[in-house]
Amino acid sequence: MAQGKRQNLTPTCILALVAEDGSYDHVRRAAAHLAGRRGARLILWDTSTASSFTEPVASELSAEGAGDRFGALLTDVDLEQLGRPEMAGQVREAREAGIDGWGRLASEHGAESLADEARRLGADLIVVPEELGDPGVVDRLRGDTLEKAREEASVPVVVVDRSGSIS
Repeated sequence: MAQGKRQNLTPTCILALVAEDGSYDHVRRAAAHLAGRRGARLILWDTSTASSFTEPVASELSAEGAGDRFGALLTDVDLEQLGRPEMAGQVREAREAGIDGWGRLASEHGAESLADEARRLGADLIVVPEELGDPGVVDRLRGDTLEKAREEASVPVVVVDRSGSIS
C-alpha cells in the first residue's frame, strides 16, 4: 500500500488492469474473486486496446452520433459489437458468476491514465499485475510501472502475482 493512502477493505468498485489476450488472467480472476466476495462492481480495463492512432470506441470526435452508441462501461454485448469477443467473454464470465461486471477499453497507456480512469469511474480499489513491478523498456517509457501507478492513484493499488495471490 502506498504511504498515506487509506486501505479500503470493503471496495464498492474495483478497476482491474487486464489484457484481452489473457496475459493478465490471474489479475482478472483475483479481482473477480474479490468483487464477488465484497459485492463490488468490477470493471475490467483492457490496456491492450490503447493506441496512438485510433480510439478503441467511437467518441465525440468520431462521426456525428457514433459516440452515443456506447457508454463508458461496456457490456459483453457491446464488446462483441465492437469486435472484442475475448474481452466480451471475460465480462460475461464475471456476470454469470453474479458479479456486476463491465469492460472498459483503454485509450491511453500508462499509470496516469489508469489512475484517471479509476477516478472517472468511481473505483475505490485498483488491481494490477505483479509484472508492473519489473517492467520492460517500452513499459517504462509508457509509464506502465507499479511505482508510477501507486504515485498517481488516489485509491489503494493491490498487486496480483502469477499464482493469483493479492498483496
